[in-house]
Amino acid sequence: MHEKNWPTFQFDLGRTGHVSNDTGPKTNVTESWTAQTSDSFTSSPVVKNGLVYVGSTDGNVYAFDSSTGRQEWTCDTGQKVKSDLTVENSTVYVGNENGFCAIDATRGILEWEFDSVVDKDRQYFRAAPAVVAGTVYVGDRNNNLYAINTRTGTAEWYIYKYGSGAPAIAGNSLYINDGHGVYALDRNGAHGIPLRRDEYSDEHPEDPHWKFEDIGVSLHPSTPAVKGNTVYVGGGDGHLYAIDTTTGREEWHYETDDEIRSSPAIANGTVYVGSRDKYLYAIDAVTGEKEWAFSADGRVDSSPAVADGVVYVASNEANSFTDVDGHLYAINTDTGELLWEYEIGYPSDSSPAISDGKVYISGGDTIYAITEATDATEQVCPACEADLTEYGDVDFCPECGTEITANGNSNTEIYDP
Repeated sequence: MHEKNWPTFQFDLGRTGHVSNDTGPKTNVTESWTAQTSDSFTSSPVVKNGLVYVGSTDGNVYAFDSSTGRQEWTCDTGQKVKSDLTVENSTVYVGNENGFCAIDATRGILEWEFDSVVDKDRQYFRAAPAVVAGTVYVGDRNNNLYAINTRTGTAEWYIYKYGSGAPAIAGNSLYINDGHGVYALDRNGAHGIPLRRDEYSDEHPEDPHWKFEDIGVSLHPSTPAVKGNTVYVGGGDGHLYAIDTTTGREEWHYETDDEIRSSPAIANGTVYVGSRDKYLYAIDAVTGEKEWAFSADGRVDSSPAVADGVVYVASNEANSFTDVDGHLYAINTDTGELLWEYEIGYPSDSSPAISDGKVYISGGDTIYAITEATDATEQVCPACEADLTEYGDVDFCPECGTEITANGNSNTEIYDP
């Protein structure tokens, strides 16, 4: 994996939310660019090979140039996209409110659409897929978990329970939270049922390796994160749990004051997780002891992202009766000290993506690329890198014509015809 990429929800197959050889903005931040659509960006952005991908409730998946914000392509999936995306090799995998599809990552052309006979009229895919060794693992809101061949778009097997959350994968094990509990499954299909196009079996799936239940009910379950021999996950009961990957036994739990929808990030022996009690917590990964807690302006449903000593996370509105602007926070991982905050204009439960010095976040109808501001004497065009200093205050780059905002950055607007 190229370290300047952030190709899936929470960065990697283990959903650790931590990139080791990249950095995000630490001080004096500004918008590098923004892009808008007529509807909402409800998925978290991902980054691969210089492109930023994100889905919208207008039914489209968008690809933007990560440097300039220029729209490279858009692909109409036919239904609202609320699923997080995964980019593997040259393909984008994404679900919508009536199915699941693969899109060419360079051209934005549909490669295939998944058509299952299981709950065919109610296929609602919202969780992030996981892709490994030619198979994409994805769950739908009806609790079906599918293993789909990445080349053909046909299912190899399925399980008609455990499936609504986003899977985390470590080795041959797959861990998933269906909103009621966490389950450890064999990713090679030992617990699954073969699925053919024209029929599905009424066989009962094999029991999972283990199940860890009684964590409270959540309509938007926390995605497990795996590091070493431990699975970390938030519960609808407000607890952060650490679970042994082999036995399924609890190692420890930490109690917050409200439901946890945020998915944990793990970096350098610390687990970071948000809670609906408006705090971001840093918890020792071994002992379960609190290291610090950061108070946000609203619920922290966003899943944190960590790079180079900084944890990034967004806030949601305080409650359903208020209209509080969302914020993106950058927090020192050691001390819990706020480094900066950026008002993003909308409450957000989007999870940040970090790539090549920028952090990307969606909120409402806008996606933001946040970077460290350059000194005016070093101002360059983000598209062609021409030195703008000699031209003074310009609205467009004299060399390539790119629109320049007040900070020398580009802005893209998408208009729905």
